[in-house]
Amino acid sequence: MPSLYRGSRGSIYWFVSGINFSGVFAWCAGTVMGMPGLVAAYNPSLVPQAGKDMYKLGWILTFTTAGVVYYVLTKIRKPKVYPSGFEDIPVTWEYLAIEGRDGFFDGERDAYVSPTPNESVVEDIQVDEKPKESY
Repeated sequence: MPSLYRGSRGSIYWFVSGINFSGVFAWCAGTVMGMPGLVAAYNPSLVPQAGKDMYKLGWILTFTTAGVVYYVLTKIRKPKVYPSGFEDIPVTWEYLAIEGRDGFFDGERDAYVSPTPNESVVEDIQVDEKPKESY
């Protein structure tokens, strides 16, 4: 969970210079599938019937293409799953959700969670209380 908020090279979401090129390439591949139909909307004589039919499939074709391309790319180049320093920890199913971990690895919580304020410092405030008038 803390890895979501780290914007540095050690973060698992940093990828290459802060850009997930697999995601960019998958998005471009999905977008390209709808281009023939977009061109046909403005000039139907430039595009064959197959391109016009691809456009009728719309988001189904583009979403499926992008999803398949992204899946294949993540199989070729596996993304980093664990933050730096925690790669060798044997992790079982739902490891980060049990025993009060709340998404933190052991020893990671202390660096991100601020301590609770001391109760003696906190003042009680009464809502809708009229101020006392002095005579």
